Formats: sequence, C-alpha cells, structure tokens
Amino acid sequence: MELTPSDLWLRVLESARSGMPEQSFRTWLSGTRAVGLTEDEIYVDTPSTFHTEWVEDKFGAGLAEVASRIVGRPMRLVFSTAPDGATPHVPAVELSPSTPDVMPGVRRAPPPGGATPPGAPGERRGSGQGFARRGDSHPEPHSGTPGHGSAPGSGSGFGHGPGHGGGHSPGQASVPSSRQGSGMERRADAGPGTGAGLNDRYTFDRFVVGTNNQLAAAASHAVAETPARIYNPLFIYGGVGLGKTHLMHAVGHEILFRHPERRVAYVSAERFMNELVNAIQTGTTGAFRRHYRQIDLLLVDDIHFLVKKESTQEEFFHTFNTLYDAGKQIILTSDRAPKDLPGVEDRLVSRFEWGLVVDIKPPDYETRVAILRKKADDDGLALDDEVIDFIARSCTSSVRELEGAVIKLLAYSSLRREEVTEELARAALRGMLRNEGPAGAEGGGRVTPEMIRDRTAAAWGVRPEGLQSRRRTKDLTVPRQVAMYLIKELLDESLVAIGRVFGGRDHSTVIHSIRKVEEDMGTDEDFARRVTELRSALER
Repeated sequence: MELTPSDLWLRVLESARSGMPEQSFRTWLSGTRAVGLTEDEIYVDTPSTFHTEWVEDKFGAGLAEVASRIVGRPMRLVFSTAPDGATPHVPAVELSPSTPDVMPGVRRAPPPGGATPPGAPGERRGSGQGFARRGDSHPEPHSGTPGHGSAPGSGSGFGHGPGHGGGHSPGQASVPSSRQGSGMERRADAGPGTGAGLNDRYTFDRFVVGTNNQLAAAASHAVAETPARIYNPLFIYGGVGLGKTHLMHAVGHEILFRHPERRVAYVSAERFMNELVNAIQTGTTGAFRRHYRQIDLLLVDDIHFLVKKESTQEEFFHTFNTLYDAGKQIILTSDRAPKDLPGVEDRLVSRFEWGLVVDIKPPDYETRVAILRKKADDDGLALDDEVIDFIARSCTSSVRELEGAVIKLLAYSSLRREEVTEELARAALRGMLRNEGPAGAEGGGRVTPEMIRDRTAAAWGVRPEGLQSRRRTKDLTVPRQVAMYLIKELLDESLVAIGRVFGGRDHSTVIHSIRKVEEDMGTDEDFARRVTELRSALER
C-alpha cells in the first residue's frame, strides 16, 4: 500500500519520539506536518521559519535517516513555512526520477551520508559554525561548532535537542538573529502606545546563548516571530541576574521591529499591583482595565510578587483571560516554576502552564567567557584572555555578577591609573570572588552565605542558630536583616537561596530585609558605620 505524506510523516515522528526527550519533541516536532511527497523528498511544513532552521539543524539528518529506513531508499527532507493563512506550496506529487527544484525560502535536510546540493535555494553557507544570522555569512562571535542534524554516536540523531546540548560546544550555542545588524537603534516608542519600559540594551543581538539558557532563547525567538501562535503564555523562570528580563525585552523589541503598530507593555508585577491600587483609590479601574486588556504583547516581570496578593491575582486572572481569548501574547518571568508559587491561586498556576515553561540556569564557564567577550566587544573594552579567564572562573552565579565585576574592575583601573591585568583584577574584585575571595581577617577561604551569617551574628552578639529560627525579636531581626543584605551585596545570591540560609524564609521576607537595611543606613549613621565595618572585614 502506498504511503500518503501524512502517513509517512506520522511514522517518522513516532519513531523519532521514542529516541528523544519528550519536551524537545513537543517543542519542535509536534507542530510539523508533511505537505508533499516525491520519489526521494518529503516536504514538511513547520510553524515558523525559526522552527524551520532549528529542526533542520538539530533533527534534519536523524529524521531523514528514519524516513529512508521506512521507505527503503534514501529520502531528503525539505522544510518550509507557509505564510499566515496560506497553503504551503509544494511541487506536484509525482513519483518520478527527477527531483523538483526547491522553492525559495525552503531548506533541505541532507539524506543520510549525503551533502546538501550546492547552490540549493535556502542553503546556509558556513552552517558548521553554528546558526548564522539570516543574510550574514558570519556566525555570532561566540558561536560554537554544532554537528549538523545528528550528533556522532547518537543513533538516529535524537536526544540532543534544545536544552540537551544539541551538538554544540558547551555554553556557546548561537541562536539566529531575525535580521542583520544591531537592534540597538530601535526605540521603544516604535508604535502608538507601545514599548513602555523597554530597555534599549536588552535585544537578541546582545544576548549570549549557552547551554544554560538555550531553550529559553529559542522559545523567545519563536514567540517574537509568531506571537500568540506557538507558546502562549511563555513562562521563564530562574535566579536573579540570569537574563529573564533581557529575553522578555528582546521579544518586545523584535515584535515592534516587525510590527511597529503593535501595542507592547512591560510591567513588573509590583507595579501592576500599585497601579491597580491607585486605580481603585481614584475610581479609574475602567481605564486601568482598558489599558492592560487592549495590549498586543503583555510582558510581566517577577510574577512571583503576586504571592498572597488575592485582589491583584483576581484582577490579573481576568486580564490574562481577556488577552488570551483575544489571541494576544503574554510573557511572564519568575524566580521559580509556576507549581512552586505558594499563595498563587490554582487557576492562575494552571494558566501559567498552558503554554511553555522554561528555566534559565547559572551560566557555565564557556558561557561566562562568551558573555565577557561580548561585553568587551560591545563596549570597546580591552580585556586580555587571562583577565577574562580569571573573572569567568571567579564569578559564577549570574550574568549580572559578571557585568558588575567588569564595571568595578574598570573603575578601579581608572582610579589607580594602571592597566588592567590579572593582578589588578584580583585586587579590585576582592570580596566579590567566589573561588578566590578571602574569608576575612581570621583566615583564607572563600566567602560563603553561611560565613556571612555567622560573622554577622557574632558582630551583634547572638548565636547563628538564632538567625535561622522563626523568632522575630529585635535582637535577632536586625542582624538577620543585615546578614541578608550583606549576602546579596557581596555574593549576589538569589532571593530564594538567601532565604534558605535563614531557615527557609520566602523571597518577600528577603526583599523587605534588604530594603530595610538600605533605608536604615540612610538615616542612622551609627548603624551604617557598623554595617560598613562588617562588610569591610568580610572583604579583607
């Protein structure tokens, strides 16, 4: 019995699914469909051109191998994306020896052991250097060297999808840019009522992709290309300073670049709550609702702030429903996964999980090096490889920590009127460094959150166990708050991680503690001097 294109592709997908992570399959392959079949080619439609590129590079060779095994002869896959509402155009389905020309804009996946025919339309030259920008033959400066399709020794080429290595050198994968040139020239006011709060520096061109954030970056590109069609909502979670907000803003910039008339709004969950409270007080809730419910792209940062804010959750629930039902894109960020948000209504958690939930982890060494080199290139800085290596090995928690280290190093170099060397970096960054940082006057060893907690307790004359207890007496509350503040300042730990050091307190308690110390230091000179002296002792 002759196989139809759909039947053949269904069998290919069934075989592929058993050999790759389920998340990768659902993300990249479940939305594909076969739209044509010739004697030696299968024409496959994907949800977006970004999917076309990603599926071809990551899974093309493996899928072609499976198809060839099913049919019993070498088969080639031709990927394309039909415009919105259009029927994919493919050559007439005729089983003849001749191979039809490939239409402009489609991409071939080479058959097993074969090479893509030279000069084929849509062919990307230099693809062995990772994803290249469309229209640009040069890869991103930090891109690694992926395998094409299947990785050596991976059987059919599956199991290495996004978030699983993908054949790229660790931490140096690159995601294609949707255009050539920097997005820094785009303004947030690109359209009527759009772009409020978008940071011009947070674009895809400035985002370094590594194994820690590969899936989040890929999903963000896909959303920017086809908003509300693939992943809605897109929920990105992870620790502080890892790039969640950067990706969120990048999607906003990209959509405004493609569709200047779109209305884009960026807001933190805290600001959303404050605006709601103000609207209630001034009797303008109608205007508040119209503002947020007529948006084409809603970006909400730090959604975990809604924990135990019942009235704000109620309002956001209806705003979410209105936008979702109207086919508008929603992107949310949080410091934890939806299921780990205590105090958020189940109906909201369920909606957060309707689309795609992805996490961002701390960058590995290779990614940290790429980030530092990217920053040096973007800002015209001269940093030797030894200095970059030193910072990358010492600052491990977040992108923000890396950038802060560079800023501090440059300021120190300017004040000292000395060239930036590894020795100068070691002196300038003393106290920030995790692997090199001293523990204080009593001896060597790296500074840790537990060490800061214990030293703070000693400075205030209480036992460290008291700072971990649930007691809230003033003699314990003040040093506990100071210790949280110093851990954040010196180590830039995530709010959740800091809370764990003090008996599992939640992030809102940590935020309040840090702000309280900052306020008291501004009004109480004796208190400020005491905290500063303790900080200096820890940094020595």
